[in-house]
Amino acid sequence: MHNKVSMSLFDKLIYKIRNRNRNIASREYYYCPFCGKVTKFIDAGVPPRPHAACSVCYSLERHRFLFYVYQEFLNRKNAPGPLNPLNILHTAPEKCFCEIFSKRNDINYMPIDLEPDNWDFVKCKKEDVTSLTFADNSFDIVLSNHVMEHIEDENRFLSELLRVLKPNGVIYLTFPLDFTRAETFEDKNINTPEGRLKYYGQADHVRIYGRDILDKLKHNYGAEIKFAEDVEIKHLKKLKIPKREFVVIIRK
Repeated sequence: MHNKVSMSLFDKLIYKIRNRNRNIASREYYYCPFCGKVTKFIDAGVPPRPHAACSVCYSLERHRFLFYVYQEFLNRKNAPGPLNPLNILHTAPEKCFCEIFSKRNDINYMPIDLEPDNWDFVKCKKEDVTSLTFADNSFDIVLSNHVMEHIEDENRFLSELLRVLKPNGVIYLTFPLDFTRAETFEDKNINTPEGRLKYYGQADHVRIYGRDILDKLKHNYGAEIKFAEDVEIKHLKKLKIPKREFVVIIRK
Protein backbone atom coordinates (compact mmCIF):
# COMPACT_ATOMS: atom_id res chain seq x y z
CA MET A 1 0.00 0.00 0.00
CA HIS A 2 1.43 3.34 -1.06
CA ASN A 3 1.29 6.35 1.20
CA LYS A 4 -0.40 9.48 -0.24
CA VAL A 5 2.05 12.30 -0.76
CA SER A 6 0.46 15.70 -0.09
CA MET A 7 1.29 18.60 -2.42
CA SER A 8 3.65 21.23 -1.03
CA LEU A 9 2.61 24.87 -1.11
CA PHE A 10 5.07 25.41 -3.95
CA ASP A 11 3.57 22.53 -5.95
CA LYS A 12 0.08 23.91 -5.37
CA LEU A 13 1.17 27.33 -6.61
CA ILE A 14 2.73 25.84 -9.76
CA TYR A 15 -0.44 23.80 -10.36
CA LYS A 16 -2.60 26.89 -9.94
CA ILE A 17 -0.48 28.93 -12.37
CA ARG A 18 -0.45 26.16 -14.98
CA ASN A 19 -4.20 25.68 -14.65
CA ARG A 20 -4.76 29.43 -15.01
CA ASN A 21 -2.62 29.53 -18.12
CA ARG A 22 -4.62 26.64 -19.59
CA ASN A 23 -7.82 28.60 -18.95
CA ILE A 24 -6.41 31.72 -20.59
CA ALA A 25 -5.39 29.68 -23.61
CA SER A 26 -8.84 28.09 -23.86
CA ARG A 27 -11.49 29.53 -26.15
CA GLU A 28 -13.56 30.91 -23.28
CA TYR A 29 -10.97 33.26 -21.79
CA TYR A 30 -10.03 36.46 -23.57
CA TYR A 31 -8.59 39.91 -22.92
CA CYS A 32 -10.87 42.94 -22.63
CA PRO A 33 -9.08 46.30 -23.15
CA PHE A 34 -11.84 48.13 -21.28
CA CYS A 35 -11.48 46.03 -18.13
CA GLY A 36 -7.79 45.40 -18.63
CA LYS A 37 -8.27 41.83 -17.49
CA VAL A 38 -8.27 38.31 -18.85
CA THR A 39 -11.77 37.04 -18.22
CA LYS A 40 -14.37 34.60 -19.44
CA PHE A 41 -16.46 35.84 -22.35
CA ILE A 42 -20.12 34.93 -22.80
CA ASP A 43 -22.39 34.30 -25.77
CA ALA A 44 -24.27 37.35 -27.07
CA GLY A 45 -26.37 38.54 -29.99
CA VAL A 46 -29.26 37.20 -32.07
CA PRO A 47 -28.52 34.52 -33.03
CA PRO A 48 -26.00 34.09 -30.20
CA ARG A 49 -22.34 34.49 -31.12
CA PRO A 50 -20.11 32.29 -28.95
CA HIS A 51 -17.89 34.13 -26.46
CA ALA A 52 -18.81 37.52 -27.94
CA ALA A 53 -19.24 39.67 -24.82
CA CYS A 54 -16.96 40.41 -21.88
CA SER A 55 -18.62 38.99 -18.77
CA VAL A 56 -17.55 42.04 -16.72
CA CYS A 57 -18.37 45.11 -18.85
CA TYR A 58 -20.26 43.40 -21.71
CA SER A 59 -18.11 44.94 -24.42
CA LEU A 60 -18.72 43.28 -27.79
CA GLU A 61 -16.35 42.50 -30.66
CA ARG A 62 -16.98 45.84 -32.40
CA HIS A 63 -16.38 47.78 -29.17
CA ARG A 64 -13.03 46.09 -28.56
CA PHE A 65 -12.04 46.75 -32.18
CA LEU A 66 -13.10 50.41 -31.97
CA PHE A 67 -11.20 50.83 -28.70
CA TYR A 68 -8.02 50.60 -30.78
CA VAL A 69 -9.36 52.59 -33.74
CA TYR A 70 -10.42 55.45 -31.45
CA GLN A 71 -6.86 55.74 -30.18
CA GLU A 72 -6.37 57.89 -33.29
CA PHE A 73 -7.97 60.75 -31.37
CA LEU A 74 -7.75 59.53 -27.78
CA ASN A 75 -3.95 59.48 -27.88
CA ARG A 76 -3.87 63.21 -28.61
CA LYS A 77 -3.28 63.73 -24.87
CA ASN A 78 0.29 62.60 -25.53
CA ALA A 79 0.82 65.38 -28.06
CA PRO A 80 3.16 68.23 -27.06
CA GLY A 81 1.70 71.59 -26.07
CA PRO A 82 -1.82 72.67 -25.05
CA LEU A 83 -4.76 71.18 -26.91
CA ASN A 84 -8.25 72.51 -27.51
CA PRO A 85 -10.98 70.17 -26.20
CA LEU A 86 -12.46 67.78 -28.75
CA ASN A 87 -16.20 68.12 -29.33
CA ILE A 88 -17.54 64.57 -29.73
CA LEU A 89 -21.07 63.64 -30.82
CA HIS A 90 -22.03 60.05 -30.00
CA THR A 91 -25.28 58.51 -31.30
CA ALA A 92 -26.84 55.68 -29.26
CA PRO A 93 -23.89 55.78 -26.83
CA GLU A 94 -22.30 52.57 -25.60
CA LYS A 95 -21.55 52.42 -21.89
CA CYS A 96 -17.98 51.20 -22.30
CA PHE A 97 -17.12 54.31 -24.34
CA CYS A 98 -19.17 56.71 -22.23
CA GLU A 99 -17.04 55.82 -19.23
CA ILE A 100 -13.88 56.71 -21.15
CA PHE A 101 -15.08 59.96 -22.77
CA SER A 102 -16.85 61.31 -19.68
CA LYS A 103 -13.65 61.17 -17.63
CA ARG A 104 -11.54 63.13 -20.11
CA ASN A 105 -11.03 66.84 -19.42
CA ASP A 106 -9.97 67.36 -23.02
CA ILE A 107 -13.29 66.11 -24.44
CA ASN A 108 -16.66 67.88 -24.64
CA TYR A 109 -18.90 64.84 -24.87
CA MET A 110 -22.44 64.92 -26.29
CA PRO A 111 -24.31 61.56 -26.23
CA ILE A 112 -27.66 61.61 -28.07
CA ASP A 113 -30.59 59.34 -28.82
CA LEU A 114 -34.22 59.59 -29.93
CA GLU A 115 -35.18 57.83 -26.68
CA PRO A 116 -32.68 59.15 -24.12
CA ASP A 117 -34.38 57.45 -21.16
CA ASN A 118 -33.11 54.11 -22.48
CA TRP A 119 -29.57 55.12 -21.49
CA ASP A 120 -29.63 55.29 -17.69
CA PHE A 121 -25.82 55.32 -17.36
CA VAL A 122 -25.31 58.72 -19.00
CA LYS A 123 -27.16 62.02 -19.40
CA CYS A 124 -28.32 61.67 -22.98
CA LYS A 125 -29.82 64.48 -25.09
CA LYS A 126 -32.97 63.75 -27.09
CA GLU A 127 -32.17 64.15 -30.79
CA ASP A 128 -33.43 62.86 -34.13
CA VAL A 129 -30.34 61.93 -36.15
CA THR A 130 -32.09 62.91 -39.39
CA SER A 131 -32.87 66.40 -38.06
CA LEU A 132 -30.25 67.46 -35.54
CA THR A 133 -30.67 70.70 -33.57
CA PHE A 134 -26.92 71.49 -33.50
CA ALA A 135 -25.40 74.27 -35.57
CA ASP A 136 -23.28 73.57 -38.64
CA ASN A 137 -19.63 72.69 -37.96
CA SER A 138 -20.16 71.91 -34.26
CA PHE A 139 -18.20 68.67 -33.73
CA ASP A 140 -14.68 67.43 -34.33
CA ILE A 141 -15.66 63.75 -34.08
CA VAL A 142 -18.96 61.93 -34.72
CA LEU A 143 -19.35 58.33 -33.53
CA SER A 144 -22.26 56.24 -34.77
CA ASN A 145 -22.25 52.50 -34.19
CA HIS A 146 -25.05 50.22 -35.38
CA VAL A 147 -27.51 53.06 -35.92
CA MET A 148 -27.75 53.46 -39.72
CA GLU A 149 -29.54 50.11 -40.19
CA HIS A 150 -32.41 51.56 -38.09
CA ILE A 151 -32.76 54.74 -40.18
CA GLU A 152 -35.18 54.80 -43.12
CA ASP A 153 -33.68 57.90 -44.73
CA GLU A 154 -30.06 56.82 -44.84
CA ASN A 155 -28.86 59.72 -47.02
CA ARG A 156 -30.43 62.36 -44.78
CA PHE A 157 -28.84 60.70 -41.76
CA LEU A 158 -25.37 60.92 -43.28
CA SER A 159 -25.99 64.46 -44.54
CA GLU A 160 -26.90 65.59 -41.03
CA LEU A 161 -23.79 64.01 -39.51
CA LEU A 162 -21.67 65.80 -42.11
CA ARG A 163 -23.49 69.08 -41.58
CA VAL A 164 -22.66 69.24 -37.87
CA LEU A 165 -19.09 68.04 -38.47
CA LYS A 166 -16.34 70.66 -38.51
CA PRO A 167 -14.02 71.01 -41.50
CA ASN A 168 -11.32 68.32 -41.17
CA GLY A 169 -13.61 66.49 -38.73
CA VAL A 170 -14.08 62.71 -38.81
CA ILE A 171 -17.10 60.37 -38.70
CA TYR A 172 -16.54 56.83 -37.42
CA LEU A 173 -19.41 54.68 -38.64
CA THR A 174 -20.24 51.00 -38.13
CA PHE A 175 -23.25 48.83 -38.97
CA PRO A 176 -23.99 45.12 -39.38
CA LEU A 177 -23.06 43.80 -42.81
CA ASP A 178 -23.81 40.41 -44.36
CA PHE A 179 -20.67 39.68 -46.38
CA THR A 180 -22.43 36.79 -48.13
CA ARG A 181 -24.73 39.33 -49.84
CA ALA A 182 -23.47 41.26 -52.85
CA GLU A 183 -26.38 43.71 -52.64
CA THR A 184 -28.23 45.37 -49.78
CA PHE A 185 -31.74 44.01 -49.23
CA GLU A 186 -34.46 46.56 -48.49
CA ASP A 187 -38.18 46.42 -49.18
CA LYS A 188 -40.42 49.36 -48.21
CA ASN A 189 -43.39 46.97 -47.98
CA ILE A 190 -41.69 45.26 -45.02
CA ASN A 191 -42.79 47.81 -42.44
CA THR A 192 -44.00 45.91 -39.39
CA PRO A 193 -41.91 44.67 -36.45
CA GLU A 194 -42.91 41.10 -37.29
CA GLY A 195 -41.94 41.46 -40.94
CA ARG A 196 -38.66 43.18 -40.15
CA LEU A 197 -37.77 40.50 -37.63
CA LYS A 198 -38.49 37.82 -40.23
CA TYR A 199 -36.61 39.39 -43.13
CA TYR A 200 -34.00 41.62 -41.49
CA GLY A 201 -33.32 39.63 -38.32
CA GLN A 202 -34.37 42.40 -35.92
CA ALA A 203 -37.72 44.10 -35.40
CA ASP A 204 -36.32 47.63 -35.63
CA HIS A 205 -33.99 47.16 -38.61
CA VAL A 206 -35.07 48.52 -42.00
CA ARG A 207 -32.58 46.71 -44.25
CA ILE A 208 -29.77 44.15 -44.42
CA TYR A 209 -26.58 45.64 -45.75
CA GLY A 210 -24.62 43.78 -48.41
CA ARG A 211 -21.10 44.39 -49.67
CA ASP A 212 -22.32 47.10 -52.07
CA ILE A 213 -22.77 49.59 -49.19
CA LEU A 214 -19.00 49.89 -48.81
CA ASP A 215 -18.55 50.86 -52.46
CA LYS A 216 -21.48 53.27 -52.17
CA LEU A 217 -19.94 55.04 -49.16
CA LYS A 218 -16.56 55.22 -50.87
CA HIS A 219 -18.07 56.71 -54.04
CA ASN A 220 -20.53 59.14 -52.43
CA TYR A 221 -18.59 60.23 -49.34
CA GLY A 222 -14.95 59.38 -50.03
CA ALA A 223 -15.08 56.89 -47.18
CA GLU A 224 -12.12 54.83 -46.02
CA ILE A 225 -12.84 51.28 -44.83
CA LYS A 226 -10.62 49.83 -42.12
CA PHE A 227 -10.80 46.12 -41.32
CA ALA A 228 -9.51 44.65 -38.07
CA GLU A 229 -6.95 42.56 -39.94
CA ASP A 230 -5.51 45.77 -41.46
CA VAL A 231 -5.26 47.72 -38.19
CA GLU A 232 -2.21 47.27 -35.99
CA ILE A 233 -3.88 45.25 -33.23
CA LYS A 234 -1.89 42.43 -31.72
CA HIS A 235 -3.58 39.14 -30.87
CA LEU A 236 -7.01 39.56 -32.49
CA LYS A 237 -7.96 36.07 -31.27
CA LYS A 238 -7.03 36.95 -27.71
CA LEU A 239 -9.34 39.97 -27.96
CA LYS A 240 -12.06 37.96 -29.74
CA ILE A 241 -12.13 40.39 -32.66
CA PRO A 242 -13.06 38.89 -36.06
CA LYS A 243 -10.67 39.81 -38.88
CA ARG A 244 -13.58 41.23 -40.90
CA GLU A 245 -14.76 43.60 -38.17
CA PHE A 246 -14.67 47.01 -39.82
CA VAL A 247 -15.20 50.74 -39.44
CA VAL A 248 -16.14 53.29 -42.08
CA ILE A 249 -14.22 56.56 -41.75
CA ILE A 250 -15.56 59.69 -43.46
CA ARG A 251 -13.53 62.90 -43.35
CA LYS A 252 -14.94 66.34 -44.11
